[in-house]
Amino acid sequence: MSKNVKFIYYVLLVSSNMAPLGPLTTNRLTVRLDPERAARLEYWATENPIKIKSYNQLIQEALDEYLDRNTSSPTEGSISITMPEKVRDKLHNLQEQGYGNIDQLTCEAINNYSITKLKEEKEYQFLSNEVNTIANSRKMVFSDYGSD
Repeated sequence: MSKNVKFIYYVLLVSSNMAPLGPLTTNRLTVRLDPERAARLEYWATENPIKIKSYNQLIQEALDEYLDRNTSSPTEGSISITMPEKVRDKLHNLQEQGYGNIDQLTCEAINNYSITKLKEEKEYQFLSNEVNTIANSRKMVFSDYGSD
């Protein structure tokens, strides 16, 4: 959670004892802040004058962040990525040659990469455990060495 909107979440959090909300009938909402929240909001705005142009913008950004974290969206499975032009050209070439669409190719590449990384991690853990076992065995064998 970003520091600049952390405090505003107190306004947005829904208590478990609240009645269900009805549908929005307009695009306008009025936000009433208790004095402590209003003071914190003013303090933050004076400390960050360039980042936020209005209190309305701050509330909207905090609401956007809250909704992004707590609601699913139709594009929930989508991830935006940035790739070099050469990589994009290679993907288009593979697609044109019938190897699958760009989504399939990208998913397969990510899946293969993650499997490789998991195997490497398991292998590392195995080797690390073996080294620790040998080190512990060596300590047991030579534990009385030099105690004469």
